[in-house]
Amino acid sequence: MVDSIDPSKYSAISIIKALTTPQFVSLIAILFVFSGAGFWLANYQAENRVSGAQARTERIEAEAQLKVNQITSENIQLQSEIKDIESKLVDFKSANDEWKKLYEQQLNIISLKNRDLEKLSSSLGKVSNCSFIHSQIIATKNEMKSVKSFVIFS
Repeated sequence: MVDSIDPSKYSAISIIKALTTPQFVSLIAILFVFSGAGFWLANYQAENRVSGAQARTERIEAEAQLKVNQITSENIQLQSEIKDIESKLVDFKSANDEWKKLYEQQLNIISLKNRDLEKLSSSLGKVSNCSFIHSQIIATKNEMKSVKSFVIFS
């Protein structure tokens, strides 16, 4: 059976002093190997973190660029629609102005026709009056002929 060793009796310095030169060199080599392995592992993890962050950054940049491209194309499409609407608005305004002019012309024509109609109505009234008077004269002449006498009007 192995005797138990009391760790309180030994210190790190006493253990190092007890080592032989080949053991000490082996211990230093092992420490350098573990240090190098630790450095390599930490460097590897850091590079993975950086490359992962770069990949995420590139993905986010690509998504942002895609959104910018979509917004740009929508903007171009909306500007095209705005130009179409503006040209239609100009066409509608000119058509509206033309319709206003035609409407005013029609109102003027209607006003002239109404004046002509009033004149014609007045003339027709005069003609009708003349016709009535003319028919009365003819009737009176006929009556005078039928009576065969002189009628004297005073």
